[in-house]
Amino acid sequence: MNDHHEIAFTPPSTSRFSLLIDTPFIDLVRGRITGRSNYRRLIAATNLTPELSHAVDRTVRRVAKSRRNRLRATYQLMEAIQEEITQGRAPERLAECLASAGDSSLRRYRLDSRIYLREPLPSSLWQVVHETVRQLPRRRWLRTATVDVMWQRLLAEHEAGVSVEEITSRFGEAAVNARLISECQSAKIVVLQSLPDAIRQVIGRTVRATRLWPREKRGVAQELCEHFRDGIDAEKSVDELCDQFGKSELVARLIRRAKIRCRPFTWHAWNRTWQLTVVSCIGLFLFWLWLFIPFAITKPSIRIDYIADMDDRNRAIPMPQRAWPVYRKGLEQLTDWPLDWKELQDVFSKYEQSEHWPAMVNYLDENAAAMNRFISATSIARLGFVDRDPENAEWLRANGHRSFDKFNELGTPVAETIH
Repeated sequence: MNDHHEIAFTPPSTSRFSLLIDTPFIDLVRGRITGRSNYRRLIAATNLTPELSHAVDRTVRRVAKSRRNRLRATYQLMEAIQEEITQGRAPERLAECLASAGDSSLRRYRLDSRIYLREPLPSSLWQVVHETVRQLPRRRWLRTATVDVMWQRLLAEHEAGVSVEEITSRFGEAAVNARLISECQSAKIVVLQSLPDAIRQVIGRTVRATRLWPREKRGVAQELCEHFRDGIDAEKSVDELCDQFGKSELVARLIRRAKIRCRPFTWHAWNRTWQLTVVSCIGLFLFWLWLFIPFAITKPSIRIDYIADMDDRNRAIPMPQRAWPVYRKGLEQLTDWPLDWKELQDVFSKYEQSEHWPAMVNYLDENAAAMNRFISATSIARLGFVDRDPENAEWLRANGHRSFDKFNELGTPVAETIH
């Protein structure tokens, strides 16, 4: 787009209201009206030429949309412009560079604004830079570094008289270079090495398969580039170099082993600690699983009837040596209690002073025979109670209790028989 279609740079108003609108809130809290949130005030304050001020304003509006990003871009450009003017570059030339860079397709990638002050490139070379940067990860520093390195190389070759077609051919395929730059996290190694695309692809596959740190990948890529450059200088063909190199996966595995051995002791200690932790957790989980699965899928199997064993031992006791039959006959002779629970508590706590004490004494006198049986049963050494005894079952049913004649049969949990 031509300059006459753009709105010329006009310094912002210096009225008090305009300054108040453009002042950050933190400055207002401090009692100052600065107006420094307007990037155009910063441009006007640097006393640049009208052409350069217009070019800076135009570039900032194209490469940044928000107020914060425009302020950052303006600060970067102002600092870089002062350095360039100090080094002797003409303001008119800087304005031309900004105009050329502002029209390029790279402005969409949020690059460092100082990069737009470099000498302009032909449109076809701009396209080479754009195709490479477009396929890089969305990391501003990597894209900025890639544009910077590519700009220097392409501009140097163009100023040396190399044709655009030859420069494009030397640089190779943009997709191959972008993948290699992404793996190495650096553009210098890739861009500065003029290698055929086939060799670049081999280097990219090898570096990617190493799965090393970015710093280590850059070292590997540098060594591989030098290796293949030496082969090309020795007048070997690309196919011959690739055949001699072998399979990328095997080479990457060997390189990874060598690089890992060169890592510091602290890393090896930390790595072994993590490995031991992971193996221990997996082992504990498998052990817990080995215990839990049988518990979850199996059911209890009751094979021993302990009640029957105890009943057999008690039945083996002679009847005269059993205390329970005597107790049971005494319980059968007992009459109903004349007192309720609260009255019994009163008797047990006050004894003769309780008003219910005479009733308790009468009850004991009435059941003297049963009490004598209880006293005589205490002299027998063994109780001899049989759980599954029909006589016990009849006595329990007669007194309104549940019978124990089928108590805890084999294979039946106790909880299912006592409720």
